[in-house]
Amino acid sequence: MKSVTRFPKGWDEERVRHLLDHYESQAEDDAAAEDEAVLEDPGKTLMESPKRISKNDLIIPTSCIA
Repeated sequence: MKSVTRFPKGWDEERVRHLLDHYESQAEDDAAAEDEAVLEDPGKTLMESPKRISKNDLIIPTSCIA
């Protein structure tokens, strides 16, 4: 049985791959700078998440995806 991948409205496999490529190739210093910039922007929120989560634990409301 083949599983079907469903994406939130406005997302597709290409967009997900592009996002993954960005973060997987990002230098550690650039990632740290991006994290620190969130702390200085009153219009953004930084959220902690557990190191290990299963796909069943991850539920992102589509209203949270820009």
